[in-house]
Amino acid sequence: VQRTWDLSLDALAAEGRPQARPLLLVLSCFAPATPIPGWLLQLPPLADLLAGPGHAGQDNGAERRGLRAGLQGLSRTGLIDISATGSPAGVHAVTVHPVVADANRIRLAASADAERRAVQETVVALFEAATAGLDPVRPGDWPTWRRLRAHMNAAIDLLADDLDPAVLVRLLSVSAVGTEALLGAGRLAAAGKLAQASVAAATFLPSDHPAALTARGYLARTLVRRGRSGDAETIFRELLADRLRVQGEDHLGTLANRHDLAAALGVQGRFGEAEELYRRLLADDYRLRGPDHRETLAARSNLARVIGLRGRYAEAEDLSR
Repeated sequence: VQRTWDLSLDALAAEGRPQARPLLLVLSCFAPATPIPGWLLQLPPLADLLAGPGHAGQDNGAERRGLRAGLQGLSRTGLIDISATGSPAGVHAVTVHPVVADANRIRLAASADAERRAVQETVVALFEAATAGLDPVRPGDWPTWRRLRAHMNAAIDLLADDLDPAVLVRLLSVSAVGTEALLGAGRLAAAGKLAQASVAAATFLPSDHPAALTARGYLARTLVRRGRSGDAETIFRELLADRLRVQGEDHLGTLANRHDLAAALGVQGRFGEAEELYRRLLADDYRLRGPDHRETLAARSNLARVIGLRGRYAEAEDLSR
């Protein structure tokens, strides 16, 4: 079968569509049998890879035609399925059969270093470009994150152990924001899967790397939301010790970790411990962020809430004003 596909790709190259081969390698890094949105296949990340040596920097129209020609050639030979127009790629969505994806993943792993690195970096750059304007707390953006989740998981699982560390950090940055968005959307299982994949990928970085610390924090947040606040507390406490050692008491990552720990205690009904943490935290929020920052306001609101839950209603009301 692989020989037949190679002949198909050779035929496409012979008719002036050499871009089909690297394009298929990129597509195979996403989730197989799952529609790849056409808007994920953006030109700036894809242009240099598809143009080939000595052809980068063509006009945008030529690059767009080249991308469409590559996709159409792959569809005509049965290597991908495409649906109707609606994006710069000229398609609504692209789907790669699992067998085709597996074969091309094997080919990618055996490729020369320069070719493999170019494909890997293109995949990460596509995620960055597709999510650059998204806000994880904006409900209108949540459907986009839901459509990307399976593809982010697939790329992380496939590429993490071979990525240049700097490129892996970029991929984990996107997945962290994606986890936050999925939590906001109430997609708790999806958020948990993405967070777990990110923590596993972060093992290929030094354990004290900021991206590795962030991945652990997001995993703990998903555990809180999924009713496992005790497990989350363990992670938050271990993570806080590491952040204090690596980043220091006044780092905003450390401050955020303390917010998360206090929240996990509150969810468990340990309001006395949560109140103590929130009081110390609120003082540091005022000092480091200012009284009007949203995290300072959140700490103040949460402190008032736990005070109220302890039966001190007048004090809670005063603090809420």
